[in-house]
Amino acid sequence: MHLGLGAAIENLVLAARAFGFAAQVLPTGGKLSLSPDDTAVPAAHVALTPMPAMRDALFEAIPNRHTNRGPYRADQSIGAESLRRFANLVTDDTVRVVFVEDKHARGELGALIVDATNRIIDDPQMSADSARWFRTGRRAIAAHRDGVTIDTAGLSPFTTAVSKLLPDIDARSADRYWLSITRETQVATAPVLGMLLVRDRFDMRSAIQAGRAWQRLHLAATVEGLAAQPLNQPVECIDRDATLGRADGFGPEISRFAEASGWEPTFMFRLGVAERATSPSPRRALEEMLRT
Repeated sequence: MHLGLGAAIENLVLAARAFGFAAQVLPTGGKLSLSPDDTAVPAAHVALTPMPAMRDALFEAIPNRHTNRGPYRADQSIGAESLRRFANLVTDDTVRVVFVEDKHARGELGALIVDATNRIIDDPQMSADSARWFRTGRRAIAAHRDGVTIDTAGLSPFTTAVSKLLPDIDARSADRYWLSITRETQVATAPVLGMLLVRDRFDMRSAIQAGRAWQRLHLAATVEGLAAQPLNQPVECIDRDATLGRADGFGPEISRFAEASGWEPTFMFRLGVAERATSPSPRRALEEMLRT
């Protein structure tokens, strides 16, 4: 959730600058909990002060930045110069990014992502929690306007429209589809896998900064005509192991790809050139999200 809030804050910073305000972000300090209660807590304070308006390419990309869960062109690599620009855009003393391009290493990291997906769907509680966010039918999409929808699956417009008319699928069917598309499409066709690293993923400030970094990276990829998708299942399994008090089954393996002592993964993703564009996921109106 803090990663998502960080992404929203980055949008605010870019938009504020475009409309003549400098935004100073002060994330709330403290530690995140593996099992938080429902008490609302502030994530950050953002102070706006007037400045000359300045629009840039990242701001212009905001309405075009969408998750694409469909197939990417596995034979079309991302240039080294683009990856360097992305790294320079997100790397600071709080966040680092690692890109995995080597075919063998990418295959090993992809296998960890598939294994983690399998672990999640075999865990009744994790499966149920994931199912809450899948919106497969038109009724669920209209009722919630959030979560993972068929719009981002990279299907043809006809298939997408027909899928929305079918009854909502049950949780077990959604799990099987998720595992299948993760293994056969998302991992198999990704020319680049990546991860964001922080010193402590439970540090609230670091979580906000990592979310901001992901948003900048995804916006920059959008500017260059690239697609992106979170694939954070292994990190979710690390947290699940910690919650249940069992040995970490994924952290040591992921760390082999990071090669950064003292840093740990907080967010994993893929980059590439999509075979098909996707529609934006339905989202709630701004008026529903603001409190003044």
